[in-house]
Amino acid sequence: MNANHPWLAQKIDFQKHNEEVKKVWDAFNKRHPCRVPVYIGGSIRNLFGNPEINTTGYTFEEFFNNPQAQIECQLIYTKWRRFNLVYDQEMGLPKDGWSVGVDFQNSYDAALYGCPIQYFGNDVPA
Repeated sequence: MNANHPWLAQKIDFQKHNEEVKKVWDAFNKRHPCRVPVYIGGSIRNLFGNPEINTTGYTFEEFFNNPQAQIECQLIYTKWRRFNLVYDQEMGLPKDGWSVGVDFQNSYDAALYGCPIQYFGNDVPA
């Protein structure tokens, strides 16, 4: 049994996985797919909804108002995705380093036009 992924019989070989993913997406982009690529969408909201992943204890309000909280949360969530979600994405440590960006979920337009951001518990603000 795999300690990191108890549902998998073997440990994931990230290099082998990443080579296959590259082939899958290259073939797909050339319009000659070898199979249908699998993609799982998600956002930082998945971090806040799962206390097993969110070891920081930060809330959405802190994520929006504290740059350090936003950076830490993005890195923790990205690392979790890269080491735990098996689909057609690069897994393991990134070759080109970690990246973060400003993430205010769906509030960009409202905030731009001066609407107050409302926080309701630990869910996506409105």
